[in-house]
Amino acid sequence: MRKEFETLTTLARAQGGVVTRQQALAKGASYEAQRLRIRSGLWQERFGCIAIGTTEFSPDWIDASALTLRYGRDTVITGPTALRVCRIPISSSLVLAVVASGHHSVTAAKLLRDTSPRSVSRNRHFTHALVPDALVDTMCVLPERQAMALLDEALQRHWISVNRLEGIIERRRGRGRHGIRTLEKLHQRIKSGTRSEAERRMLPLLRRVSGVRWRANYPILLNGQVVAEADFAAPELKLCIEIDGRAYHSDRAAFENDRARQNALVLAGWTVLRFTWEQITKQPEAVVAAVALAVAQRAS
Repeated sequence: MRKEFETLTTLARAQGGVVTRQQALAKGASYEAQRLRIRSGLWQERFGCIAIGTTEFSPDWIDASALTLRYGRDTVITGPTALRVCRIPISSSLVLAVVASGHHSVTAAKLLRDTSPRSVSRNRHFTHALVPDALVDTMCVLPERQAMALLDEALQRHWISVNRLEGIIERRRGRGRHGIRTLEKLHQRIKSGTRSEAERRMLPLLRRVSGVRWRANYPILLNGQVVAEADFAAPELKLCIEIDGRAYHSDRAAFENDRARQNALVLAGWTVLRFTWEQITKQPEAVVAAVALAVAQRAS
């Protein structure tokens, strides 16, 4: 290896795997030499910088270092790049960075110029957003359907909590905040999955089953003691309906309480039907049919 290239490799290691074209030129690698090595695949161009062949750094680390080298130490790497740096397995090729106003855009990366507060972590090569803010930034620039799918996955895999997401949305509200309309839609999405909302959606479905008087939050007695409170009950039939909200609105304690309550209902001689948010919102006809069948069986 030529001496100037050895020097560049050493410099690249100190900068997260990358150097600028000007640094390469200053170390003796002419623009023509740079083009030849990029064309041969020995080097790679990343956001106006050059990634020198080294296995010490991941592609995401190199991207983050290159963007920081180009736009300065105030740059905040966010989006999927930051998520993977934080060991969140997201496959999106989207590259996002928060930079100061006045910088020119660069091919293959989306630059955010808002001043929204973000929780960050710094290493000697770059600064990156932590998981909750990196997720929100990603969802703000994705098409709506993809953003909603990512939201559901993130909540169910506990990459972010409902409370944390609501806190970020509240912090970012204000004039000129990037993606605030998307954030409001995401907020409505997480609110829609609560147990109370699922119960509200269930009620009109129950009313489609004729001949039954449903009572909400009905106390169930066993040996004179209240052992459970059914979400919906038809006392004359000893039939009750239990509703589950979205999985990410429940914790382990809630899960255990729900199972204990269901056991108590069965021991008290009740038939219990359980329905999830997805069933209520996406399969309403199947829900009505199941309830109608249970009513017919209990009435016979």
